[in-house]
Amino acid sequence: SILPLLGVQEDELAGVCVVLDKTDKVGEDTVRQELSDTLAVSPSMVERLLAVARCSSVQDLESVVAETIDESNITATASAAVASAVQEVKELLSMAEDCGIADFVSFDATVVRGLAYY
Repeated sequence: SILPLLGVQEDELAGVCVVLDKTDKVGEDTVRQELSDTLAVSPSMVERLLAVARCSSVQDLESVVAETIDESNITATASAAVASAVQEVKELLSMAEDCGIADFVSFDATVVRGLAYY
């Protein structure tokens, strides 16, 4: 729900996910170049994607999403879908807390392995 909000088209999703997944391994500069040069992602979208990749908490993600919604002309349906996706992540983290395993769970927006398959 979040990547389409940022402007990623459905046919670009798999490639963008693969590149974003490399962020921790190769760094932002390499990811920026690969998104721009290999996938022809616009500079503004690259920066939005990297802003999401930098999110180290759900609260960070909420802030980036809110800024994107404010700057974009997106539908109420799309906005609701993104809010729902963020809420799901918050609920998962809350369940981890309730189960006493929160110390073993962390949020990392760059780990997207396999998401392109769904």
